[in-house]
Amino acid sequence: MTTDNKTGWEAFYCANQMRATSPLLRRALGEECLPKGNGHAIDLGCGGGIETALLLKSGWKVLAIDKEPNAIARVETLKAELPSPDPCGAKPTVLRAYAFSRVMEHDPFSA
Repeated sequence: MTTDNKTGWEAFYCANQMRATSPLLRRALGEECLPKGNGHAIDLGCGGGIETALLLKSGWKVLAIDKEPNAIARVETLKAELPSPDPCGAKPTVLRAYAFSRVMEHDPFSA
């Protein structure tokens, strides 16, 4: 028997890594999930990268942001493992993957 000592967000990511992508995202993007406009997307709170992966597989360029450094590491690993949506074999584009512990540096509402 193996012991899994993962805790916190990492335990959550592991427990949910096989879940389906968000129905809301699928509904918003349509059946084929094809890039719209300039083909850029922001995945704020990217977590385990499930929605980021769907966007990348569909040809979107993604800015992935999360508070947890482990989430960003997962997105980077995921990017390397994904097949290319490009017929020429170009790798999926994660524009940047950031870990923020504090997003707003200046609070305009503070006294």
